[in-house]
Amino acid sequence: MDKQIIICIGRQYGSGGHEIGEKLSRRLGISFLDRKMLDKLVTSIKVDKNAADKYKRKKLFTRESDIVMDSVGAVVNELQFDYITEMADSGVSFVIVGRLGDQVLKGRENVITIFITGDKHARIERIMSKYKVDLETAKEKISRHDSNRKRFHNSQLRNSWGNAKRYDLCLNSSKLGIDKSVDYIIDYLMLRYGRSKF
Repeated sequence: MDKQIIICIGRQYGSGGHEIGEKLSRRLGISFLDRKMLDKLVTSIKVDKNAADKYKRKKLFTRESDIVMDSVGAVVNELQFDYITEMADSGVSFVIVGRLGDQVLKGRENVITIFITGDKHARIERIMSKYKVDLETAKEKISRHDSNRKRFHNSQLRNSWGNAKRYDLCLNSSKLGIDKSVDYIIDYLMLRYGRSKF
């Protein structure tokens, strides 16, 4: 890819946003980052006392948050944010799902922010099928995960998670399905960058 493109995907739990991100990265031939991959990268680095001291009591990157980091989890988050920034600075293209990618890389011209939502019933059915759980368990998982994602995101920048005006593109995957949602995003990229293919 001749021009760096970074696609940051936020999503509701059960919307298929993670799968859309993976398929999109394969279609574009670029790297894919998610929480699991970033956790592995960061935990492979020895988080010693010096690293913890570096970030402890440090204001979070947005400066709009009053939250001060004081836990190992917060240190790991900050290390992940640093890694995302370094990747972006290196010039490589990638898709990142979650991990506040849209906030960490806010203001960069080559960043595209997308939020994937889905109809409640479709999200419930997806979770029931994927995890082989009953209706009530699926509802509880959706409520808990969405609440955690919203809290994590909004702890960095208040009232931003799922707020349409903060994203370049918002998409309801229930209407198109996973593969056509990927097609739709590719079409958006072609229109945005004036290209006939990716």
